[in-house]
Amino acid sequence: MRAPSPFDPKNSPEEASLPVCRVAVIHNPVAGWRRRRYLRRVIDALRERGCEVRLRRTTAPGDAHAFAAEAEGCDVLAVAGGDGTVNEALNGLAGRHVPLSVIPLGTANVLAHELGLPRRPVALARAIVEGRCVPVCIWER
Repeated sequence: MRAPSPFDPKNSPEEASLPVCRVAVIHNPVAGWRRRRYLRRVIDALRERGCEVRLRRTTAPGDAHAFAAEAEGCDVLAVAGGDGTVNEALNGLAGRHVPLSVIPLGTANVLAHELGLPRRPVALARAIVEGRCVPVCIWER
């Protein structure tokens, strides 16, 4: 027996399910404290796309590193913060193959800018879910 086609008129769009994407978000509330509404809009847009979103807030230096190292069962790790938070999380992911995205909340947001990430929340959510992966080298001193 064949699976029902989503194009069959008997199958309403409400019954069609979106693919589930698990997004772990590491949020540095100190970075971009004025941009909380932006973060909320990105998270809402991710959920509208059918994503399960798990949010963890940092409270001390090193938290982003630890949270990234512990990230299990997620399809994407999104870092909501500035370049320092992104750096911590990248180092926490060293040696693991977990896609990382950035929700730019900092002052400069150099990596997000260099990657050409969209600024609008809905477009950024789409890029987090559907975007292509770009390898990043992590340098050790």
